Amino acid sequence: MVYKGKSQRGVLAALFLINAISYLHISSGSLLYLNIIGSLFVLIGMCIHYTVRIEKGYITYQIYFMRIPVFKKDVYANQIAQMKFARFGWVTKGTIVKLNKGMSLRIINFTPDTIYGELIEYATTHDITIIVTEDYKIISR
Repeated sequence: MVYKGKSQRGVLAALFLINAISYLHISSGSLLYLNIIGSLFVLIGMCIHYTVRIEKGYITYQIYFMRIPVFKKDVYANQIAQMKFARFGWVTKGTIVKLNKGMSLRIINFTPDTIYGELIEYATTHDITIIVTEDYKIISR
């Protein structure tokens, strides 16, 4: 099944709004350019979304800018060192998939919410170390 995740657009929209309001108070040219660059980064961040596909032997993690695939990684079970299930924010569940080599995969804010159960099932099937924090257990009740 394909799971979809988005960046935290509410936070990014607030940052963009703060940047837009600060345009009114900037008189210096160099600060204005820096503010415009910051606004562009926030807009780019709002256009990024993620997909995760869990198959029998591997997990596919993709990052898209709008609808253009930017990054794709197929992670096989023997490449995964551990999966850490934790709480991010007040009520957000998430998983960090730590790899033997390379960058860890961040699986946070994905829908549907069944992804976390399927990741636990995948980890137990392939004998991958699972770390579940106390905060995650509280949210999962």
